[in-house]
Amino acid sequence: MKSKFLLASALVSLFLCFESIETLADSTFPNKSTDYLYKKNPPKKHRAPSCAYIEYEYTGTGICLYPSELFSTVELNVYGGIDNNSWTETLSMDNGYYLETGTLNGTYFISATTDDGSVYQGELTVE
Repeated sequence: MKSKFLLASALVSLFLCFESIETLADSTFPNKSTDYLYKKNPPKKHRAPSCAYIEYEYTGTGICLYPSELFSTVELNVYGGIDNNSWTETLSMDNGYYLETGTLNGTYFISATTDDGSVYQGELTVE
């Protein structure tokens, strides 16, 4: 019963996130960007780069994560840019995995830590 509720909640949250992204896509955002955060592996010799990732999109006013599997929570850290701003937020299905940042400018480092302790990292460059 609980898993059905979680699945239904996840679907509703993702739908709401897609709806907000679709609404935002109707506006003009010259800095719209979709990219990936790749899983950080412990350092070992002779190890191939990770192919595990979380897709994200910068919408012009915030960052929306599209996890390939459902996580209860994802702690998202974003920092950098021309003004050296930073945001730390716990994202979940409840908020559609969305972080409102406002308009960004520059290069930002993004780190996402999932509820199982996995760390995904990447960079976002907005001009």
